[in-house]
Amino acid sequence: AIHHWQQAVNLAPKLVEAYSNMGVAYGELGKADLAWQMFQQALQVGGEDADIRVKLCDFYRSQEDLDSALAECQKAVSLDSKNVAAHNSLGGIYRQQGKLLEAATEYKEALKIAPQNHVVHNNLGVVYKQQGDFKSAVAEYELAIQFDPNYAAAYFNLGLIYSDQDKPAEAAAQWQKALRINLDNADVRYVQGVIYYNQRKFGEAVIQWQEALRLGGENTTIYTDLGGGYAALGRWEEAVQAYERAVALNRKYILAYTKLSDLYLRLNRPTEAIAIQQRVVADNPTSAEAYNNLARAYYQAGQYEEARQEYQHALDIDPRLVQAQEGMGLTLIQLGEPGLA
Repeated sequence: AIHHWQQAVNLAPKLVEAYSNMGVAYGELGKADLAWQMFQQALQVGGEDADIRVKLCDFYRSQEDLDSALAECQKAVSLDSKNVAAHNSLGGIYRQQGKLLEAATEYKEALKIAPQNHVVHNNLGVVYKQQGDFKSAVAEYELAIQFDPNYAAAYFNLGLIYSDQDKPAEAAAQWQKALRINLDNADVRYVQGVIYYNQRKFGEAVIQWQEALRLGGENTTIYTDLGGGYAALGRWEEAVQAYERAVALNRKYILAYTKLSDLYLRLNRPTEAIAIQQRVVADNPTSAEAYNNLARAYYQAGQYEEARQEYQHALDIDPRLVQAQEGMGLTLIQLGEPGLA
């Protein structure tokens, strides 16, 4: 596509849309410098334009530069206060910043202009869910579906609401609808994997999570669950690799470290388990859970004095941590100090 757009601007150097489309395409390819150059060229050729500013805003969002994205979207709104895409993108930025009231305001502004816009209804539903207003969220998702019955994201989000309300059958029904519409939806594939796993269909769960990673890219949560799927199938080395990839992606994700450590202990590799938990403590020095998990690894390796020290660290941070209290009691018995236990 980029080649053809380049040919188009070679033939018609004032073709603004071709420059902005190349900007979007380069951004999707991860070529940020070229993307920025194309957007600037579009502005130079076409002058100030709200649609170009929105595309530039969305580019900055993809680069996680929310300050620049916010500035571009605000420029777009100042240029065209009736630009639905500008209000929608501005709402998305506020939502990413945790400014839910401001996000809802922008989405509502967009709906004043385009009351049947299914994407905006869905996005407003997401805000309501984050605010804990499930009734309003459901209403917005249902409006999104009413205005576009083939909009998979709304079915997926409606399923999340039912899941949060402990209605697994209703949630699964919505996710199946989303899958029938769009088999290439990474989120739905992930959730379908969770459903299979809970049904003890571990092979099917692994397939869904592999597809989710293929479609949506690397993700700490999915790799962690994939590790659990492999472990349930007895595919130990693949489980280790999945957990290791999860912790490589996010050094703050304690659950992945814990799963990897537990697997090492199960495979009688206590030295590696302890090393993993030491990394967790180093990255999370104020986490009682991290010290508790390190103590548990020492305990299972038979290093009871070290276990006692780490349980004490956990209890110093959180004296009410039940697991640490129980672990300390068992450790003191192993050390021959039952009176202190």
